[in-house]
Amino acid sequence: YMAVCILMFVRMVVDYMGGFKAVCKEMEGEQMSFRTPPCCCCCCCPGVYKQKVNSTNLKRVNLMTLQGAFVRPIITIVALILWADKRYILGEDMNPSAASLYLNLIGAVSSLVAMWAMMVTFRSLRSQLQDYNVGKKFAALQLTIVVVNIQGFLFQILAKYNIPECVRALSSTVRAYRSNYFILIIEMLLLMIFARIAFMRKEESYKATTREIREKLKPAD
Repeated sequence: YMAVCILMFVRMVVDYMGGFKAVCKEMEGEQMSFRTPPCCCCCCCPGVYKQKVNSTNLKRVNLMTLQGAFVRPIITIVALILWADKRYILGEDMNPSAASLYLNLIGAVSSLVAMWAMMVTFRSLRSQLQDYNVGKKFAALQLTIVVVNIQGFLFQILAKYNIPECVRALSSTVRAYRSNYFILIIEMLLLMIFARIAFMRKEESYKATTREIREKLKPAD
């Protein structure tokens, strides 16, 4: 679901400007930086340079988000099959012989690539879309991604150290997951209200920039 949300956010931002062709026309001559979080944001990525805004680079960004919408469901289906065959056990993510380690690793890489593409798109187009409240919409999605992933990871670590302790037939892992989902329900309620405020406004069609207006006002030769 989160992978689809990332894909739809990128599509939404592009659609605000009228589609991929309109983005290329509007931002002709400008550059988009790929040195952004969460993948390439430090000096350890010297080979990642700014790229021109064109149809090729926009298609690459779109494919980077699209892969997440396909890879994540496939991983979930494979995990369910392995769980039914008793080869996928919760709480064994760090065991080299556990299938969950490799499935979670592939899922993490796929999610990071999709979020990276979303960040590249947002940072490249946010100055043109200030009137569309894009910053709040991006914050709502980003907070949801952080809460869902980081919080679940923290509860998995606590479960390995028997926090919370097992009670009767409920193991520490089961109780940790139960606590995580209970807190998520409350957090998602608050984020839903925030997202409602960010998305409730009816957006107008994209207005041409001053550069386009000047070009239209130029007298014909």
